[in-house]
Amino acid sequence: MDTETTLFLRERLRELTRTAEARSDIGAALEDLGWDDVVAEDPTEAAELLFDELGRARTGLEAVDDAVRRVLDLPATSKVIWPDAWSPSGDSFAASREGDVLTVAGVAFGTVGDHLLFLPALFGCSSAGALLPVESGRLDCRPRDAWSDEVGLTTVRGELDAAGIAAAGPDGSRWVDALAYARTAVAQMMVGAAREMLDIAVQHVTTRHQFGRAIGANQCVQHGLANAYVEIEGAAALTATAWRTADLWSADLAKLAAGRCAAEVTAACQQVLGATGMTWEFPFHHFVRYTGTLDVVLGSHHQLQPQLGRLASSVPALPRVSSF
Repeated sequence: MDTETTLFLRERLRELTRTAEARSDIGAALEDLGWDDVVAEDPTEAAELLFDELGRARTGLEAVDDAVRRVLDLPATSKVIWPDAWSPSGDSFAASREGDVLTVAGVAFGTVGDHLLFLPALFGCSSAGALLPVESGRLDCRPRDAWSDEVGLTTVRGELDAAGIAAAGPDGSRWVDALAYARTAVAQMMVGAAREMLDIAVQHVTTRHQFGRAIGANQCVQHGLANAYVEIEGAAALTATAWRTADLWSADLAKLAAGRCAAEVTAACQQVLGATGMTWEFPFHHFVRYTGTLDVVLGSHHQLQPQLGRLASSVPALPRVSSF
């Protein structure tokens, strides 16, 4: 995809994600835009562009579900139940099965309604899993009190008799691919939101004057925002690598880097925004709550760091991560 096409698509996505109608049904809006043709031409850059702009616009996670359904070849009217950050079944599965009892502790993106749910389930001590189809009425599905209303999460809990639930297929590798895609997408959304936070801060220090000059003319302000820019570009590079490699190791690193990036950018921007950044009328707090919520989804950077550290110490060699 050439530079001119990329810029054109980014502008169209930015216009699209700012409209209330498109935000309420991003899948239909993308279909009207002809996004499937863009994905067919360059799926990697299309995903990077899409989720970056969705993050800038603070949209929900339904677009992640739409993409993952294609990865797993699931019905368009179904929903995937994702592992909860504090799920007892571990960081990769939303349900665990012991004997004939299936314990569900997951989270859905958006509302559940009457959708057919697919639960990635772990069987006993095995590391393999499968997708189990379950009707939503059999589980306790409640809107989750999230820090950011824009993310839209539903907590899914329950215990089921697993004997009569058939797996959708052998999903050991396919579920790993779906989880890698989702973590990379959420990481990209956090990078996009971090870019928007930096833009807000730069505009503020450029237009606000003290003692006869813009406060952005002071080196201490410039240094803080320059460090924030470096954090964003570092996380963006790892996320771009995760899109190309499409493996869980790179996706976990991207999610970790994006979470740390969002925290660092939040602190740097808040420092230069001062009390203005804390007011309800100023847009900055929306992004703080948005990125803080996305960080927890599918594992926060505080959770992923020790997990990746344990993995790194348990294998003789780590996969190479190269962005250049």
